[in-house]
Amino acid sequence: RFDYDFVVGAGKNDDEFGALVFDATTGISAGAAFEFFTQSSGSGSVSIDLTSLVSMTLGLEFALGALPGDAAIDSTLTVSNVRLEDPMPTPAPATLALLGFGLAGIGYARRRRMTTAV
Repeated sequence: RFDYDFVVGAGKNDDEFGALVFDATTGISAGAAFEFFTQSSGSGSVSIDLTSLVSMTLGLEFALGALPGDAAIDSTLTVSNVRLEDPMPTPAPATLALLGFGLAGIGYARRRRMTTAV
């Protein structure tokens, strides 16, 4: 997820802002579903779901460029708050410890019941 503010310059302007996720091993784009492009002034937040790419080493590229026929880049771009958000948070160690103690307690109670039954 990231926030952006893109302001198109005055005059003839064919600038474009883009963000794309790519396979860091090959340098190839991960596909259109993992890209964002705009040629209009505006700001907002962009969220890209990376769940299907979990086994890959990824890169994120931001680009501000002039489209063919435009002499120069005269737009401005601010990108902020770039962050990864884990859709499935990993349990905290304390949670795992509680689970372990609970299982140990069940095992102890079961063993105790077995020894008193014999």
